Amino acid sequence: MASGCELWNTSELVFSSKNSTLPKPDANFMDYQQQKIIDTEIALRDSNWLIAGSKKLVAAIERHNSSLAPQISQGDMSATLTNPGSDFESFVSGIESLSLRAVAQIWDQARGGKLMPAWDDLSSAALAPHFKLLWGFKFDRQKGDFTGRLAGTHIREWLGANFWGAKLEDIHPPHALEDARAFLTKVVMTPGAGLCSGRLFTIGGQTVTGERMALPLAQDGVHADGVLGTSDFEYPLASGPVAVIHENIKWCPIAPQ
Repeated sequence: MASGCELWNTSELVFSSKNSTLPKPDANFMDYQQQKIIDTEIALRDSNWLIAGSKKLVAAIERHNSSLAPQISQGDMSATLTNPGSDFESFVSGIESLSLRAVAQIWDQARGGKLMPAWDDLSSAALAPHFKLLWGFKFDRQKGDFTGRLAGTHIREWLGANFWGAKLEDIHPPHALEDARAFLTKVVMTPGAGLCSGRLFTIGGQTVTGERMALPLAQDGVHADGVLGTSDFEYPLASGPVAVIHENIKWCPIAPQ
């Protein structure tokens, strides 16, 4: 939401509707603030907006990345997002479900030296024992849309055969849509692995507990364009409307191996 406007002529401020509250260009930021700035700049660069072609934006990303290089080389990243991939093994070890752990390891092996694997990199034979727990979405980076791509037995039993090709708003009821979109968006835009535990959904008024994991996928290995998900739970005997719940979320931003 815009709080004002400014008119600039190159580096000269011609008009401002109010005094700017933006920090000065030489302001000092903590590491996590610097990383948030970089993440936002990268999101702008990968967007479909005109600013994506800005040379200043590219230069700013390179400058901010280089400013974090000394901290990254020290390897002291446990409390920040500057080297998030180093925590993937501990993220996996914190998963209780053996199936979710196995899928996470299959995903990790499939990416090889890339940031994340593509759909085609995943081994169907390796995933076969866990297929009934799997679900997946395609992600359109320009539109921000998620559409169903993969539905294991459990998903089909909830939602019928209409999951494939359905948009997120057609899958989730309005009261659950916002949380579902926020969760999946963070997976693809960070990119990162997400884990929910405890209550996963309600069906016909009955609460179902377990674990849900979502992992990013990318055809080019860099820019996420899909989500591979796994949900492990005791399938309920109840029937009725399904409402997905996201709680006790743990995140692990992804970095190269």
